Amino acid sequence: MSRTIELDADRGQLVLRFDYDKFLVEEVKTLPERRWDKGGRCWRIPAKHAEAVVEQMMKHGFIVD
Repeated sequence: MSRTIELDADRGQLVLRFDYDKFLVEEVKTLPERRWDKGGRCWRIPAKHAEAVVEQMMKHGFIVD
């Protein structure tokens, strides 16, 4: 699985998807208002934090999908 940042416009959230990586999980946990979506197996962050999320996660090879 690639490292992606997607927009869920219906929910007003960014969706982060990536294969499990302990280091990346710790990085995501520093993001504001992040939430693990167990059913979707992804992280969700309110879109109002898009600039901070993209800036931080692009350093780790994420692409905006």
